Amino acid sequence: MAASVVVALKTLFILLALTMTALAVWAIGTHGLAACVDLTSRWLVVTLINFYINLGVILAWMVYKESSWIKAAVLIPVVLFAGSPITSAYVALQFFKLSPEESSKDPLYFVLVRHQKKDAMGYKRGHSVLIAKIIICALGCLMLGTFIYVLIVDGSPFNASVLSRCMIATTTDVYFCIVTVAVWIAYKESSWISAFFWILSLLCFGGIATCVYILRELFYLSPQQPLSAILFNNSNKDLLSKTEVSATDNSVVNPSLKAISDGLATEFGSRKTLVANWQRRISNRLATDSRCHKLLKEPLDSVANPSLMSVANPSLMSSLATK
Repeated sequence: MAASVVVALKTLFILLALTMTALAVWAIGTHGLAACVDLTSRWLVVTLINFYINLGVILAWMVYKESSWIKAAVLIPVVLFAGSPITSAYVALQFFKLSPEESSKDPLYFVLVRHQKKDAMGYKRGHSVLIAKIIICALGCLMLGTFIYVLIVDGSPFNASVLSRCMIATTTDVYFCIVTVAVWIAYKESSWISAFFWILSLLCFGGIATCVYILRELFYLSPQQPLSAILFNNSNKDLLSKTEVSATDNSVVNPSLKAISDGLATEFGSRKTLVANWQRRISNRLATDSRCHKLLKEPLDSVANPSLMSVANPSLMSSLATK
């Protein structure tokens, strides 16, 4: 089952990347790049805001996924310029990187997670979550306010003057980003009814629904969970949080405890060595004094067994008998 999901998602994201690349070439080739970023068209501005909200969510995950800041710094401008062709190709590449064992267990978890011992945002998780809430809330309000304003001023977007080739390509780019977010939501939601509701909301309201969903998930995070825990469903989230909190507590949060533990281990090792040395000395001393030990033991054996005493010292036995 999991293997077939991996194959289906690989195929899906490869097709998305190729289709969007073809559409972008078609739109820019016929109208030019300047016409596709015409900020005088209000509905195009709304579409671009919608696009960059969904793209920003995917880009935040891509930056988290990359352990190298150099790679992340290269990805940011490329993704912001090229859009969904790069994000779809990147997601497909992550599926191709999965090992057979990861593909058979929980492929989406291993695609989302960063292969690193600790979460870089775990040390100040409270501040990170608060900042994320403020940013997402501001973006959602911006999207909602812009949409309402343009709807009042320009009316419906479904008319010939608005639906240019660049507008069609940009809207398609938005929905290809929404497909990526929808796959993530389907993974996170335990109920198919809930997943269907949120995916339908994404298709109808775009970036507004994305912001509402992420804000809801941020409020579900516990104080002990890092910001990255929002990426995972409940079962994977609990496992990830325990691992990261344990690693953080042991190596970063309280280094004095680690130093004390190392000191105790060193002290225990030295005491153990000292005890072993004393045991060796006692054994050597006993081996040297074995003859004395034997002489001390013989009278005790004689008292315990009189027959041995008569054989060893007959004169002493005769004197004892006379008395």
